Amino acid sequence: MKVKDAIRYLSELPDDEDIIITWWEYGDGESWPDISKEQWYNYCSYVDRKHDWSYTHEFIVDHFLMCIRSDEE
Repeated sequence: MKVKDAIRYLSELPDDEDIIITWWEYGDGESWPDISKEQWYNYCSYVDRKHDWSYTHEFIVDHFLMCIRSDEE
């Protein structure tokens, strides 16, 4: 996703809305293999088009369920 697209989407939400968001950026120094900036952009485009994010959703739901169980104890 391009930053401008994220800004457009987020600007439609109320300022006090709670959301879960994460992002990665080029050059953070530790998390990525040694790749060029051009590779980074190409790979980001590929991930944006092809990655199956449904598992990410399932993991977050699992965390919510853990929180619910913890609250109930």
